[in-house]
Amino acid sequence: PKQLEQTMAMSQPITPPKPKSVTPPPPPRDATPPPVQKAMTPPPTQVDAKPRRTGLIIAVAAVILALLLGAAAGVLATRSTSTSEEPAVAITTPAATTETPAAAVAQPDSGSVEASATVQAALAEAEAARNTTEELETELRVVNGLKLTYASRSVLSSDQELATALAIEAARRSDSDETTSALRDTLAQPAYAVAVLGGHTDAIQSSNWNADGSKAATGSADGTVRIWDGFTGAPLQTFSSDGAPVNSVVWHPDGKRVASGAQDGNVTIWDLDTGGALRTLEAHDGAVRDLDWDQDGRRLASAGNDAIARVWDAASGQQLVELTGHEGNVLSIEWSPDGTQLVTSSEDNTARIWDASDGSLLATLSGHTNFVFQAHWNGDGSQILTASRDNQAWVWDATTGEPIIKLTGHTEPVFNAEWSPDETRILTGSRDSLAKVWDATTGEEQLTLVGHVGSVNNIDWSPDGALIATIGADALGRLWQAADGSLLAVLTGHTSQAGNIHWSPDGQRLLTHGRDFTGRIWTLQDTGLLLDREAGGAPLSHVTWSTAGSGDPNGDQLATVADGGIATIWDAATGTILHRLAGLSGLVSYAAWQPAAGSNDGAWLVTTGQDGAKVWDTSSGELVSTYTGHGSAEVTFAEWSPDGERVATASRDGSARIWDPATGETLLDLLGHDGRVLLVRWSPDGSRVVTGSVDGTARVWDSETGTELLNFTNHNGGRLLTAAWSPDGRRIATGSSDQTARIWDAQTGEEQGVINVHLSDVVTVAWSPDGSQLVTGSLDNTLRVWDAASLEELAVLTGHKDDVTSAEWSPDGSLILSGSVDGTARVWDAATGAPVAVLKGPDGPVVNATWNTDGARIAMASSDGTAWVHWLRAEDLQARACQHVARNLSEGEWERYVGIDPYQATCDGKPIPGQDFQQLGITD
Repeated sequence: PKQLEQTMAMSQPITPPKPKSVTPPPPPRDATPPPVQKAMTPPPTQVDAKPRRTGLIIAVAAVILALLLGAAAGVLATRSTSTSEEPAVAITTPAATTETPAAAVAQPDSGSVEASATVQAALAEAEAARNTTEELETELRVVNGLKLTYASRSVLSSDQELATALAIEAARRSDSDETTSALRDTLAQPAYAVAVLGGHTDAIQSSNWNADGSKAATGSADGTVRIWDGFTGAPLQTFSSDGAPVNSVVWHPDGKRVASGAQDGNVTIWDLDTGGALRTLEAHDGAVRDLDWDQDGRRLASAGNDAIARVWDAASGQQLVELTGHEGNVLSIEWSPDGTQLVTSSEDNTARIWDASDGSLLATLSGHTNFVFQAHWNGDGSQILTASRDNQAWVWDATTGEPIIKLTGHTEPVFNAEWSPDETRILTGSRDSLAKVWDATTGEEQLTLVGHVGSVNNIDWSPDGALIATIGADALGRLWQAADGSLLAVLTGHTSQAGNIHWSPDGQRLLTHGRDFTGRIWTLQDTGLLLDREAGGAPLSHVTWSTAGSGDPNGDQLATVADGGIATIWDAATGTILHRLAGLSGLVSYAAWQPAAGSNDGAWLVTTGQDGAKVWDTSSGELVSTYTGHGSAEVTFAEWSPDGERVATASRDGSARIWDPATGETLLDLLGHDGRVLLVRWSPDGSRVVTGSVDGTARVWDSETGTELLNFTNHNGGRLLTAAWSPDGRRIATGSSDQTARIWDAQTGEEQGVINVHLSDVVTVAWSPDGSQLVTGSLDNTLRVWDAASLEELAVLTGHKDDVTSAEWSPDGSLILSGSVDGTARVWDAATGAPVAVLKGPDGPVVNATWNTDGARIAMASSDGTAWVHWLRAEDLQARACQHVARNLSEGEWERYVGIDPYQATCDGKPIPGQDFQQLGITD
């Protein structure tokens, strides 16, 4: 029939439109993609997503239509057969009704069968096309992910925010080692911007923290003063100075008021409670250059371009004192520590000291041959530090006005000079692109900080004096180690000359502003580097997680211990120090948290070291007890009993001891080793302990009586370096400097097996959580996985380039974590031995790496004085990375780097340039 012919024609496969080849977006500006990127360009056979989807939709629609028409054709054929072969009379004949042969029943004709076959073929082809489309889309996402990875790496050194956003987008498209590694690299930066302070419509010219760092203020050439949340950067208030550019903003000591000085000569005091101006002072006949509150906030000093400085009563707005005598613009003004004097600096090449009560001139500091940009008192008011356009900084006697030290060495004007918090050093910044550190007593140059391109516009010491912050005309901020001048971090994000940088009072954040109309709040790293800055870079000995679970508020706590009597409790979620444990001395070698099952809910921590063993309450940082049972000998190791009620320690005195952590009372002396005891481990049920010694033996003791039960002596005299109980307590694994690991029956002491394939000391052994496997780690740079029953080697974990220092199974037994002297920690698939992740960060050996209780995070301690935290799960990494960006990609950046997909925000809640800011300083 004609209808059937039409149906068959309609059911033929439909050829989709010819695919278009994919051309990746152009590479990042100012960055040359790695050569391998070209090799990653999708092959010509790949198709553009829209044409492929369109072709697939057409094919499927045709198939559905063919099915419907085919079914209709079958019905028509049936009806046609019945009409032509069945006489009308037969319907009324009972015999005919009951005796109709089967052949007389309507059957599909050959045309219907062919149509059905065609439909099936079309369905098969559509399914194949769908599978091909999915495969091509997957491949395209992988290629795009790699392209974004390369782009992220190429801009990391110049724009950390952009690099992080690109790495997030890359990881969302391709879950590969390469994309994950790039994301980790962005997270490993020591500092990052948490907020962009956007909203000003002209250059920001002044910025400051309030006294407690909870708020920040910015003043701009757009005539406004803006108040921001000091942690999130959220805008809180905006004050307008009627359009006059704001040159200076300073906080009142109570944090409830801000004073601003403007280009029109007016000084305005703003009240944050009312949101309005308390008063406006017609202070100067020229621009206001600087402001300073006295210590109690009753008086405000101002300096202006009319060559005059003035003192004002903050309550009434009345002028109290006028300081006249300068012959050029007054550039700075500062109160003495006791509030009785003021120092000013001027374009007349002098600084001057004034009596604050009557304005009389006490001393003129003469000697500079060009503008004096700044003048600062030292802490007791006995000296003054000046920075000058004559390329020098000088230290003066504040009583006589005579110079004490002249700091010469810069080749261009010195814009800034600052005392270190302890006043033993001086920091200077210059237009010669250098910052320098000087001995404040001798004037000797100690450090030169090289890196900025163009002038160093501002400098600041961290409150503890351990770090130096600089910012320059190159739009970059830089963090330096004050001890040796090494570069710690580059702060990227400003897009034009940056003018100021200030540490927050807690030393954990930085405030910057620039001519790109924005300010930024930065924080020191909280998900990668934990800056143990008070330790002065002392080598860490150990890091350990709290035993509280991930749902417990204390589950985010870490303890680190270091040489120099240092033990620190950290909040790993924020990177803040909770407690420094006071009263320790010498090497602190080990720390262990009380099990969560203990009577104190896991809040106690035991530390060991050269001054013995001590127990601490980590909730308060207070000392609970000191154990003196080992005398003056170093305590090398400690472990809590499973119930958290006893502590066992090992010592260089050749003994192990069990004692009460609450009182420090000795419960048992485990005596018998012939050399220092390196370790002590409790059995899972707490009934026994095993000790290991340099005497080459491991011994098992009854933990209730102190009786020696077993002595393992087969390590050929090698030092016992490690030991571990199997989870069921039936076996003990030991590792030795004799290059072997051995398995022992914990009841009989019988040796059950020897692992002797390592080429150096076996320093770590660990059972899998189910006890079916064992991992060994050696100074031969390898780890090996063994079947615990047969000691068949299951996998060799190779990749470390130096000694292995630690090994642990993840809580679920699926992964193995190792640390190494090569400065990395590595994660391995326990089933296959394949590498899962390489965790970097330290510049020195990793002394140990450890999982938190749910296996989501890893902490690693290094002898370079740093501890690092890494997130393992991809979704956690991406979430943490979103905390490291202050903004989303702009639409122009998206088109430039991402290209293929429609624009969407990378991180929810972060501003989108061009949409959420009047001006962000980023052009598309």
